Order: sequence, then C-alpha cells, then structure tokens
Amino acid sequence: MKGVWRNLKMARIEMKKINQKEFMGVSEKVQAPRRELIDTQRTIRVRPIPQDIIDEEKVLRTELAKWSMIEENIYKQKSRVQWLKLGDANNAYFFASMKGRKAQN
Repeated sequence: MKGVWRNLKMARIEMKKINQKEFMGVSEKVQAPRRELIDTQRTIRVRPIPQDIIDEEKVLRTELAKWSMIEENIYKQKSRVQWLKLGDANNAYFFASMKGRKAQN
C-alpha cells in the first residue's frame, strides 16, 4: 500500500508539472493566434487568394478555437471553485441552489 501511495504522489507531482508547462499563460496562447489570424486575413484581401494563405488561416482558426475553449474551461472551473467557497458559507442558499441544479441536470 505504501508503494501505491508513493506512486500516486509522484504521479501527482508530474501531472502538476505538465499542467504548468502546457497551460501556463493561456491568455497569451489565445492572443498570439488571434493576432496572426488578423494579419493573415489582411493579406487575403489580395486577389487571387493563394492556397497556402487559405490553409494557414484554417490552421490558425483551429488553433484559436482550441485555446479559446481551454481558456473558457479554465475560467469556468475557477468560477465554480470560487462559487463553492462563497456558497458554502450560507448553507441554506447553497443546498437550495444545489437542489435546483440537480433537478435541472
């Protein structure tokens, strides 16, 4: 059991490192493709549109959508944690809202 506990603890540490490495500075990771996409769309105004610029725009749109979704999920998780901390202080309100939420789901 001690070995399992140690392995889980090491896995937790490694997962934290990966999380920090991949998701640190998400706002910047959203802004960079957004700026590049705007620049690419400015060059599209030239006729005829080269195929490589169209392909680049598709890639940038996909990347922007991915990082925007990640950023949105991070903010959603942070808001729920904050709501749980604040809502727990008022037990009647907290449990009534949880009951409503459960019924809605």
